[in-house]
Amino acid sequence: ARPETRSEMVAPLRSGGRVIGVFNLESDRENAYTAHELELLESFAGQAATALERARLLEQEEGKRRLDQELRIARRIQLTFLPRFSERLRDLGLAGRTIPSKEMSGDYYDFLEKEDGTVALALADVSGKGIPASLIMSSLRAAFRLQAGQEQDPGELCRTLNEFLLASLRETEFVTGVFGFLNPVTGTFRYSSAGHEPPLLLSGDGSVEGLKTGGMILGAFPDQVYEAGEISLEQGDLLLLYTDGVTEVYRSDRGEFGREGLVSAVRANSQESPRELLSAVIRSVREFAQGPLPDDLTLVAVAGPREGGS
Repeated sequence: ARPETRSEMVAPLRSGGRVIGVFNLESDRENAYTAHELELLESFAGQAATALERARLLEQEEGKRRLDQELRIARRIQLTFLPRFSERLRDLGLAGRTIPSKEMSGDYYDFLEKEDGTVALALADVSGKGIPASLIMSSLRAAFRLQAGQEQDPGELCRTLNEFLLASLRETEFVTGVFGFLNPVTGTFRYSSAGHEPPLLLSGDGSVEGLKTGGMILGAFPDQVYEAGEISLEQGDLLLLYTDGVTEVYRSDRGEFGREGLVSAVRANSQESPRELLSAVIRSVREFAQGPLPDDLTLVAVAGPREGGS
């Protein structure tokens, strides 16, 4: 690279057993360097490598600090996407909770009060975790709120959401969810499940039913048809929607928390309000996990009409 060079001396910059660079000295004179000068260069190279590694670590730490700050801001923004509970929603016995496994969540739940008095309800789980999943969740929320305000049929709502997500997701991405419309006066809930964990209807008589009517996952297959199911909530009934972050919590000595663990936790707190019941279920899941939750966790509870009306 330098035709005038007649002598050259090279010393590695080593850090943690790795060579991160070199010092390279060149001279126009022959036999310009001595063994002693090589020792000096190697000593200086060791000091320079330490300084470079310290600067790199400081740069990484600063980058991590900026990223953490941006994630905290993004998390605060994402929290504004969660539904605000009006007095009417609380009076109707609706409650929802979501616990992210990371700073950002790919789980989503929503309540939308419609002009005709019904409440559009959504619970969904985006494939993956973290920022990519949270971005998909944000676009799903916008699509749900736009379509649910105009739509009456949950099957058609799922079909529309599927077409929307098909146009925006990559091949490896998809969404599962349950979407429906609750009539708080009659207790009627019309729903459609898109490849999601079946919601649980826990009746006042102690029976448990999984609501499976619906179709395939969202955002993966075109031209899908989603069937609509309908139930009538009675006094003492509880409808529970949840993501697999609840039931798939695993311990090597006890297996999965599972549907059985979920039903047991609900029954143990059946006298609580929907809001307090969800808090109790989450405590049960955390106690079972005995450590960080491996996946986002989201629950929605809908209580049956109260005595004397909704």
